Amino acid sequence: MALPPHARDWLERAEIDYIGPFVKAWAAFNAWYRDASGQARERDMLNFAIRNNNSRLRRRVLPLLQHDNETAEAERLKQAICDLQLQLDGIQWEVTPKGNVERVSLREVCIAPRYLQNEQIDRNGQRFTARKIQGGQIEVKVVSLTTGNVKFEYVQERYDPATVYAQPEFTTDLSAAQQLRLREFYDGCNPRPMVDLVQGGGPHLQVSTMHFQCTNEDLLAGLVETLYAMRNALLHGEVDPDEQVLACFEPAYRIVISFLESIR
Repeated sequence: MALPPHARDWLERAEIDYIGPFVKAWAAFNAWYRDASGQARERDMLNFAIRNNNSRLRRRVLPLLQHDNETAEAERLKQAICDLQLQLDGIQWEVTPKGNVERVSLREVCIAPRYLQNEQIDRNGQRFTARKIQGGQIEVKVVSLTTGNVKFEYVQERYDPATVYAQPEFTTDLSAAQQLRLREFYDGCNPRPMVDLVQGGGPHLQVSTMHFQCTNEDLLAGLVETLYAMRNALLHGEVDPDEQVLACFEPAYRIVISFLESIR
């Protein structure tokens, strides 16, 4: 039997919106890593929280992520992680950090973002460089160390290796060996390399009913980066009132609360 109108109205009023609790919990987490890190840039603050040996988050949460930790605290966190990824698996939720389209998921997450400023290698008499220039553009160049002649040069708005390799001069002005070297070099300059923590071929890690293939350190990094992406999507107006998207904030809230309970 279908619910009568007044019953449907009460049911809608009973549904909990976790956007507000998530934002408030993240605000507390943000205040902690800002104070604990002593850093000025957000990226450096997050890196401290994830990787620094003096990070209380790292010291206290990594043991909870061990597959053999069956304490109540560990089980609550693992269940929230499992619930979050199951929700994310059901949708194709994409965001655009710095103009790049990325999926919000532990299956496609950047756990080690880096700054691309002035990268350089010398190989077989050639210098390969990729550097930020005025306006934030990236200049990619191959120069002969013997003559100083520029063999290849291309400037692009943002990191996009496929566009570099599609330039006619890439094929006509570089030998096959030089093309390979430039590909290897510039692919390695990726400021946001993506990894799959669920089926990425790493060590087995049981998280509630899900099997991950990563270390507990990588999982912690992936969680922080995923939650940070969700927070940014909210603040930047990238979250539509889609029921499946909004449902992701309930387990996300539980994860942040677990972090806060661990570091308090």
